[in-house]
Amino acid sequence: QKTRNTKPPGLFWQGIASSDWGKNWELWRLRYPCALYSLGVAAMAFLLARKLRGETSAGIVAALAYLAFFGVYRHGRVLLTSAPETFWLFAPFFVLLMWRPRAGALNWPLAFAFGLMVGVGLLYKSFALVVPLAAGLAWWTLHLRGYRLGPWLRNDAPKIAIVSALALGVFSLWYWLDPQRQLILADFILKENVGKFDAGDESYLLNALAGKQSIWAYTLGWLTNAGLLAPAVLALFVISFLRRRELTDAEKLLWIWIGAVYLSFLPSNLRYERYLLPAMPAVAVLCALRWQEIPRWVLGITLFACAVLAAGLGAGAALLTSALGAGTIYPWPYWLLVVSAVAFAVSGLLRAQWTHAFALPSVFLVYLIYAGFLWPFDGPRGAYDQAAINAV
Repeated sequence: QKTRNTKPPGLFWQGIASSDWGKNWELWRLRYPCALYSLGVAAMAFLLARKLRGETSAGIVAALAYLAFFGVYRHGRVLLTSAPETFWLFAPFFVLLMWRPRAGALNWPLAFAFGLMVGVGLLYKSFALVVPLAAGLAWWTLHLRGYRLGPWLRNDAPKIAIVSALALGVFSLWYWLDPQRQLILADFILKENVGKFDAGDESYLLNALAGKQSIWAYTLGWLTNAGLLAPAVLALFVISFLRRRELTDAEKLLWIWIGAVYLSFLPSNLRYERYLLPAMPAVAVLCALRWQEIPRWVLGITLFACAVLAAGLGAGAALLTSALGAGTIYPWPYWLLVVSAVAFAVSGLLRAQWTHAFALPSVFLVYLIYAGFLWPFDGPRGAYDQAAINAV
């Protein structure tokens, strides 16, 4: 009972379907849906940036930037659900900005479609995600109507209410299908969601101003999620603020979604950087739109960090090999990859015309080297005995 943790069924249902109802338990079957979700979000970023900028290169930058964000890499594992929830929450704003970027864009067919789409996303994570979704749509449509409250209340507010109600209705399928409804209420709704506003024996105000879940740590989540691209994302925020009067309508709408996600989780007593992940596709698109305006020295920080990390992982592999004294434990392609990654990052650092082009691939090379560094730590895969498998 002490270790019980009641979670929404989206990921479990996904695993049941991808494993052919439990007949095939290969790990790739359990993992590929989340990988496809990540690639789907990257595809939306690509299409949106290409449309808004009118250049395929901008789309490539947006897609690569999203996939290079450390938050996407870190929370993209098979046991976590950030990729599906990000996909379904960003999809309505992608559709609106891609095809209907004007006042009155949210019509009734779209409202019903968005409600069902977002409901799927809620089943992966929580009913609480309807808050940033509704806030984002409300702010978005209000902005398109020039902040005229009357027309917005008559035309858009009812549609947003339908989106929210439908999404929550889809999420409620869990309650009606699960035989242990009392655990959903006690563990998930009251403890895990409502409980996040309860500071317990601690001070809510003190937690908000200091600590790992403070407002400041939460705000820095934009940079921790960006990882090696943190200098570029920080530069984007600064550039966009300084040139806020020059932003296009599309950029303003993307910033509205970013602001809605950030503000929706601000009142919680527990603030985690992963809560910001549904807004990271918008950050990636904005990075692509302003990529050439980001100073070379800013991206130089990323390239320098990539070179240092690649060299450090190579040195770590050499020390590990020496300490074990068991001969070669890393194949020769690993060492070639380390040398190539360092040379690639240094080249982008030294040649001005290569800096912007080499920054994103350098991040992926570091991820690849890190994965290779961990390869010797993999042992034979464990398995439950046949009796346990039969019982399940």
